[in-house]
Amino acid sequence: MDGIGVPATTLDVVKMVLNLGALVLGGWIARKMQQPKDHERAVLLARIAGDAATLVASKYPHAAWPELLQMVVRAVAGAAGVPTTNQAAIERAAASALHALGKRPK
Repeated sequence: MDGIGVPATTLDVVKMVLNLGALVLGGWIARKMQQPKDHERAVLLARIAGDAATLVASKYPHAAWPELLQMVVRAVAGAAGVPTTNQAAIERAAASALHALGKRPK
């Protein structure tokens, strides 16, 4: 029955189901489109690590490699919007960013 006491027809029920299905499908597609792809996450992580490495290297230009790496990893892990919690990925990004700045282990 609809809101005024008239029984709903099969066609009405089918329309409601199709409308609900379209809404659910649209929501699912929108969510999939908003989630960043793996390569986008990698680029974002590299950018965050590069910025963190630049900041740390400028603050502590004479620090040893292990200390620099540890400080950059901490800065990246604590940054807002980091696309991963994978510690190994963060360490690789930090080491790569330091290497790009010319900071290498001795």
